[in-house]
Amino acid sequence: MGRWGEGLFEGDTDLDVASYISEDAGIELYNYHLDGPDEKYPMGGKGMEATRAHLNSGVLKRLFTEYAKKKDCHGMVSKELGLVFLGTLAFNLPFLLEQ
Repeated sequence: MGRWGEGLFEGDTDLDVASYISEDAGIELYNYHLDGPDEKYPMGGKGMEATRAHLNSGVLKRLFTEYAKKKDCHGMVSKELGLVFLGTLAFNLPFLLEQ
């Protein structure tokens, strides 16, 4: 389909990168679902609290470190845009991550 909007995650490449970042994180970050797994979306996430706990276990810090060292993000976007996507996916969740 290409690009249907000018914002983040309003294009095929953006959504592809989001899925690759979720794979690297080991948990769904784009469709995490507030209350846990949703039968309607079997590829969806495990819920807000599970996602938060998973990211706070060191995964988010590891990903930022790894992505900062890469030349690009999965060969699809620049390193810098990959870091923006990672930050947006992680901090777009309706809670603040523990420091």
